[in-house]
Amino acid sequence: MSENILHKGVSEVPQKGKERIRKEKLVKKRNALREKEEMRKERAMEKAVKGKAPFVYIQISEGGRKYETYTSPKMELRKVWQKPNPEEIRSIIPGVVLSFSVKEGDPVVQNQEIMVYEAMKMHNVIRAPFAGTVSQICVKQGDKLPKGALMLVIRSSETSEATEVSRTSVFQDSLFEDF
Repeated sequence: MSENILHKGVSEVPQKGKERIRKEKLVKKRNALREKEEMRKERAMEKAVKGKAPFVYIQISEGGRKYETYTSPKMELRKVWQKPNPEEIRSIIPGVVLSFSVKEGDPVVQNQEIMVYEAMKMHNVIRAPFAGTVSQICVKQGDKLPKGALMLVIRSSETSEATEVSRTSVFQDSLFEDF
């Protein structure tokens, strides 16, 4: 009988010991992660002091919470957004210039066909977003263009602020039209 008790007691001790060791490992791992995070924050503060701020504050809504986020090299090297010029007609998708219906210096009216642009095996008619004069054609027939390439510039015949608002809405709504 005493042998069973001894045997039972011996087998229980290692189980409790294993559990204790597992818990200790988890605690060590958590502490190591905390230390690593603290070191990362310290390095970030050192960079900020040197003039290279590695983090930015983001506020989603006016009067809302501010969140601190760390920048990445991709974020630091990104192109800064600029308000698009409504007088510049740019490609919105990669494609090929098929033909022009106008030349430099020609007057155009709103929704007049300017050129035909092939993208994704579809012919798209580019129309004038507002009335004006074609001041510059930046591409030739047959040119392969990437997304965002400047195709032509139309100078507005009117320069009022109300015209600019209508130009941008027309530009966004019906600039590209399928055949």
